[in-house]
Amino acid sequence: MKVEADPYTGAMLFAVTRFLSETGKWEKVGFAVGIERGLQLHWMMTPDHEVLAFAGRLWWVDVSRGAICFDPFSDQPDFRCVELPRDSVTDCVHTLGRYRRMGVSEGRLRYAEVSREEPFVLRSFVLNNDSGCWALEHRMELSRLWVHGGRQRQEDAPHIAVLDPLNANVIHITLGNVAFAVDMDKGKVLGCSTSPIDEGTLSSVKANVKSNTLSDILVRVDRSKKN
Repeated sequence: MKVEADPYTGAMLFAVTRFLSETGKWEKVGFAVGIERGLQLHWMMTPDHEVLAFAGRLWWVDVSRGAICFDPFSDQPDFRCVELPRDSVTDCVHTLGRYRRMGVSEGRLRYAEVSREEPFVLRSFVLNNDSGCWALEHRMELSRLWVHGGRQRQEDAPHIAVLDPLNANVIHITLGNVAFAVDMDKGKVLGCSTSPIDEGTLSSVKANVKSNTLSDILVRVDRSKKN
């Protein structure tokens, strides 16, 4: 999909390439959506996220602004734009996709983000299908993971890998070469893995994963990195 704005009318112009099984061919279809449908020039977006399939629609996501969705196989697609939570809308940043994800979990559309500076606040939201607004589900400060007192470098900041499709409480995050399944409701690590290149860290992290809190696991990882 390509998105452009008409500089004279403010309408959003969409170009979609779709495949129809009836004809067995690809075809290009163009749609114009006027500003009366709620798509303004400031909604000029740059999709920087994988396309999502949800509720019979495809969702094109810009992690700095929100998502646009419609049924690309309909001759009269019903366009809908969903902005991110108000305090999350920002200018486009090249690396923003490392800290923000949108996905489907437990049959509902959800959005998660982690701040790029301490205290590294991780938040998750669920979309209200009736109002089209986001409701905050979880909020957690990840800075408490580093209870040993060492300040994390920017390159060591946690990234969001993926939202768990079966459990809305779980978000998979990465810290360096270690990946964690974090239960935000319980504040515990359900599982973790690391790159096989660092074998010392791997053996240390794998021990007793299910019985440790997040801070327990991260302290152990940090110690392994220093040895």
